[in-house]
Amino acid sequence: MRFCFFLIPFFSHYAARKIGRKIRINSIKSHKDIREKHGVSPLKFDPRLEQYATSWCGFMAKRDIFKHSPTKKYGENLYLAVRRADKEGVEITEIVGRAVKRWWKEILLYDFDSPGYSPETGHFTLLVWETVERVGCSAKKAKSRKRPGVVKTYVCCNYAPVGNIRGEFRNNVFPPLDPAIEPLAGTGGMLEFVQPEAYDQWAAEQNP
Repeated sequence: MRFCFFLIPFFSHYAARKIGRKIRINSIKSHKDIREKHGVSPLKFDPRLEQYATSWCGFMAKRDIFKHSPTKKYGENLYLAVRRADKEGVEITEIVGRAVKRWWKEILLYDFDSPGYSPETGHFTLLVWETVERVGCSAKKAKSRKRPGVVKTYVCCNYAPVGNIRGEFRNNVFPPLDPAIEPLAGTGGMLEFVQPEAYDQWAAEQNP
């Protein structure tokens, strides 16, 4: 019994590291695939950015909130999937890829003839920003403390150097080499948020 007792935390730690590696591989590949569409270099993995993303995902999950971190050192993209606990969701190791594609879909709202920042397209522009070199992502799944029966999956990606710099959009955000936009697979009943303001509005409507 004592032998099994000591093995439990060992295997839990091993499983967490294995999931973390899968999330890392998936996030790097997903960013590479999207950036290739715009003719810009792939991003390198940065463990410091991953550590920061992990910390912030954990902070949001623990407090059952969805908002940007206070950092000014890094660029940041967030994603939140909300579903009922009895419904199947996207595997946590695949959720970062889903988030990256969701951010990229903002390209449909971006005007390449009049480039600039907009909250509706800021995730996309940061994702493909040419001078961004490094990325670190994390994901955290947790039961909602405020809404029983609801499961939330948070995704945080941090970028360096920072992108979305005023006056530099034309030099860093390029049209796709292939104008075809791939459709995003269905959510399977999940609600998806990338804007904290949109989540706050939804949350308020759940508690009239």
